[in-house]
Amino acid sequence: MAASALASQNNNVLVVGKGATATSLSTGCVSYIRKDILRQEKGAIDLEALARSVHPFHDIMERGSLALEEVLLQVSSFFLRSLSDQGLEMTDDAFNFFDMLTNAGTRYACSIAPYFTASGRLDRVEEGSLALLGIEGHRDLDPRLVASMCASHTEGKRTRAYWRKLDCMGRGGMTATEAATRFKNGGMEQLIKAVSDLEEDSVAVPPLLGLPSVQKGMSEICSETGRNVFELVTPMSLPGLRLQEAMERSAVGHGCHLMKNHLVTSLEVKGQRVVSALIETPTRRQVVNFNSLILATGDLVGGGLGLAGREVVDPFSAFKVGTFSEAEPFPGQTKYDTAMRQVVEAGYLVTNEMRLMTKEGRPFENAFGAGSALASFSFPTGVGLGGELLTAWIAAEYAKEGS
Repeated sequence: MAASALASQNNNVLVVGKGATATSLSTGCVSYIRKDILRQEKGAIDLEALARSVHPFHDIMERGSLALEEVLLQVSSFFLRSLSDQGLEMTDDAFNFFDMLTNAGTRYACSIAPYFTASGRLDRVEEGSLALLGIEGHRDLDPRLVASMCASHTEGKRTRAYWRKLDCMGRGGMTATEAATRFKNGGMEQLIKAVSDLEEDSVAVPPLLGLPSVQKGMSEICSETGRNVFELVTPMSLPGLRLQEAMERSAVGHGCHLMKNHLVTSLEVKGQRVVSALIETPTRRQVVNFNSLILATGDLVGGGLGLAGREVVDPFSAFKVGTFSEAEPFPGQTKYDTAMRQVVEAGYLVTNEMRLMTKEGRPFENAFGAGSALASFSFPTGVGLGGELLTAWIAAEYAKEGS
């Protein structure tokens, strides 16, 4: 997000990353609203509730004289337009939330979701009957498990579980990418027939289509069968991979240069500026000079922070790392916030108006943090991808000034 925002304004941007991203492992859904706020508010989320849900982002914006509603609309508009240009259509209602079913049969609340996931929102299918269609060999959906788990979410609705075999699928235990590749070889006609033979009004299926074909393919299935066919919310599968691919394609389309599977192993610091990075692969080393740096490498789980014994550290030995036990309580702190601070011991990158701090506590002039490496944005205290997108957008705004 940060790279696309900067490149779209004619900045020269290089993105370096290695390993699986949080986006690629996600459900492919986005919310700007935290779970405890969801429990407190019903229906539409007003700006006051939204501000509480995205701490410390609201404080960041207040210090920078930025309007929450204006920035949120800017981020959502840019994000959704970028995805649509790459063939991934999403719902557009950042100020509301709705419930859907996951592939584990649990309820999942969300604000922005892929179109053919949101079409399975519970308030839209609760009046009719629902079929859960599992594909033999596809591990993303066990229809009987979901049916037994989701009974409390689908009260008054007839829900049935089915298994069907598609000749193209072959062996079991395939990855999502393998299943999508096999599905292209004759799976569409067989799936349409399998769905057409069902009596239910709505049919939930596992993710079967990759980014280039998901919109056209799902539309065809719905049109040919006359059913409301949708994907269940499914993490660590095609939805996250589609979102990651769409964002990468968008970044390249805006003019970014991507160095995937590369690792920044060290940074050169002069005073309060970071001036260059050493980028390595197993066979190559390269020094890159830059005007601004945005560090969005994830928290302890994602590899953005490291451990030295029991101490959380910055692997570059350049930035200040804090712990939740040291953090000051923020205004309007909820019981959820207090509980999370008690159970989370991982550290975070300390920032001042998005600027990363030196070990001595002085803000860098041109180094900025974004995403789950920041306080209150790492799992499980964070707000998910929505919070990451918001911080990335603001970091990009500051990075333009820092350069």
